Amino acid sequence: MTQLVEIIAPCPVLNVSNFCWAFGGDDGRRIPCDSQGHPRHYEFVALPGMLFDVVDQVASHILCVRSSIYPAGPLYIDARFTRPASTLASRILPWPSVEDMTKKMASLLGTSYLWGGNWSSGIFELFTYYPPQGVLDDETKRLWTLQGVDCSGLLFEATFGRTPRNTAQLIRFGTAVPIAGKTPRQILSLVRPMDLVVWPGHVWFVLDSQFSIESRAQFGVVRRPLMERLEETCLDRCGVDEWKEGNQFVIRRFLRSTT
Repeated sequence: MTQLVEIIAPCPVLNVSNFCWAFGGDDGRRIPCDSQGHPRHYEFVALPGMLFDVVDQVASHILCVRSSIYPAGPLYIDARFTRPASTLASRILPWPSVEDMTKKMASLLGTSYLWGGNWSSGIFELFTYYPPQGVLDDETKRLWTLQGVDCSGLLFEATFGRTPRNTAQLIRFGTAVPIAGKTPRQILSLVRPMDLVVWPGHVWFVLDSQFSIESRAQFGVVRRPLMERLEETCLDRCGVDEWKEGNQFVIRRFLRSTT
């Protein structure tokens, strides 16, 4: 029988198996990043209760895993954040209400942007499991512990993992809000709190009747006037009912329980 593990504490999911390099680099005290300053070896943070199918144990504590909740791969986790699981049953959690989701997002205003981040408070066990070999500056400490959220990670944290983790999935998640051929003002009359304005690579959210909210590289979690954000989006992209290709965007409304 295939081995299964359950996440018991917020757990980094990486796309590289060398965790000592991902948390330390060549000298043991830096986080390897790309030219934009993003640590792209982070995929996301798995949340307690999530289940993973173990493909292989590739090193001490390091498991190669896969999961239907995040179909990209290969993925690697540290087994110290897990325990054996007996069944691949669906992870069932109640939906937070719209009010709870918007309240959570609003509470994260000012949170730093982090590629692959969806656990804003960070994972401080990483200092124990992968101790730095020297004194770190504040930014490296933040990256080391995965403090911050990226654009889809803001939603993932607000729903405690009930929604897809990346925009490639979010563009077809839930149901379409019909916006093809409509002006920003017409779109404004259609949207509701927690609607997703999304295209491959970025997503922002309707916070309420007046404001949008999103996490943007170099800015972090910010709130903007909703009409202003719609006009800005429509300058660069064409609103469509179902995303196909090119400079388009869609608005998705997902079904959720408020109980």
